[in-house]
Amino acid sequence: MTSPQKHQELLSKSSLIRRHNKFLKKLEAIPERFLGDTQKHVQKDIDRLKKAGVNSLRSLVRLTQRVSNLGGVACWVLAQLKEKRNAKYLLKVLKDGDSKWWMEAGSALATLANRETLKPLLHTFLNGAHTKQRTAAAYALSSLPWDYRLHRGFIEVLKNSEDSPMVRAQVAETLGSLYRFSQRSSRFYTEAVSVLIESLRDKSPEVRFWSAYALGSMRERRALPKLRKLAQSDKAICPGWWAIKDEAKAAIQVIRGGEWPDRKNRCVASAFVKRSL
Repeated sequence: MTSPQKHQELLSKSSLIRRHNKFLKKLEAIPERFLGDTQKHVQKDIDRLKKAGVNSLRSLVRLTQRVSNLGGVACWVLAQLKEKRNAKYLLKVLKDGDSKWWMEAGSALATLANRETLKPLLHTFLNGAHTKQRTAAAYALSSLPWDYRLHRGFIEVLKNSEDSPMVRAQVAETLGSLYRFSQRSSRFYTEAVSVLIESLRDKSPEVRFWSAYALGSMRERRALPKLRKLAQSDKAICPGWWAIKDEAKAAIQVIRGGEWPDRKNRCVASAFVKRSL
């Protein structure tokens, strides 16, 4: 006859197997959301995780907390599982995890960001010790609804020409997202437009490029005179992208009621985070 202790051990093991099977089912369902080559790529990532022994949330999170070439994939999958609680694991990566995965954590947090993540993300954005860490936090904040603390922090950083161009470029893009569908009569919208237009004259090519993009996204006609000037004369290249004059021309086209040119990677436009599946 099975002893009570042995019986309890069997029940615990059975429960663990059920939880693992449930998790694996969620994991294996992720590629089904994609099509074609993207689906194949995602399936390979899932297979790599399973081969590495991932069969539970705990084992997935563990990959983000140690030196591993699967840390970035693990961050992405945490977001794809679409569970609110996973945000705390990604915040930990962004706060004190391997710097290689800050970008992935920021990108994933943009998917899971909620009011509870605002305070820690804003703290990292304003006080982080590393440029990439702060930039990733700014990207994650781009998916949150408007908040005065966001507005004030973004405006002050963008206006500070001594701050990192990478951080300020991401802020410019994020302001475009934050105010794209905002009430244009608000004083906060007006301030954002004013700072973005002024940033078209910034010494940093990245800041000028993403300010042009933001103003185009907002379809802000007040920016047209400065954008026309850039379109005529600014031949500088934004690293990883294209000439600022071409971005200014595209922004003018959008403001006039057109669409963004169908350029490669336009669909994942970001000053910092571009995760191609």
